[in-house]
Amino acid sequence: MEAYEKKFLELLKYVDFIKDEKVKIQRFLSGLPPYYKDKLQYDKPKTLGETIRRAKLLYEQGKSKAPYQKNWKDMKREKQGQREKGFRPPPFRNSTNTYQQGPTEQS
Repeated sequence: MEAYEKKFLELLKYVDFIKDEKVKIQRFLSGLPPYYKDKLQYDKPKTLGETIRRAKLLYEQGKSKAPYQKNWKDMKREKQGQREKGFRPPPFRNSTNTYQQGPTEQS
């Protein structure tokens, strides 16, 4: 995140025609991943400095969290036992009919 911030501020010096703070914020947000971009746009920061500070905070919070999603390869390994020859799924329960059959007409 710090490398992106430094590079953005360095390149911003060469684009002197961007004076409006909202345009600078939008340009900064356009280079971020959608997760950060959405969260920061929802907060509607007023200055570029505030936007950068919040982006750093979100990045640090995201780094400290443990990965939540299972790895796709791990999920495939779990199902491998089911694909082996001779696999039998557990039997279904045969429950008694809870519906009572009405009288049938006999001719």
